[in-house]
Amino acid sequence: DAAMLVECKWTKRPIGVDILRHLEGKAGLVSRDLGSRRRLFGLCARSGFTDAVEQEAARRDDLFLFDLPRIVAGE
Repeated sequence: DAAMLVECKWTKRPIGVDILRHLEGKAGLVSRDLGSRRRLFGLCARSGFTDAVEQEAARRDDLFLFDLPRIVAGE
């Protein structure tokens, strides 16, 4: 009943809100294919996230952040 759309970046700088907004924009391209499924968003980052992205994730229940230590730990 849900679909997770994920953007992964292997850069040396933290992921910012611009990457999140770009992912949300891409969601519009597949909205017809997702039907009535709830959309979840995920960001994977080698070098973590900006404070703005961290704050947005804390406010939302549809945004999940995966940094390198979490990915390696399999959480």
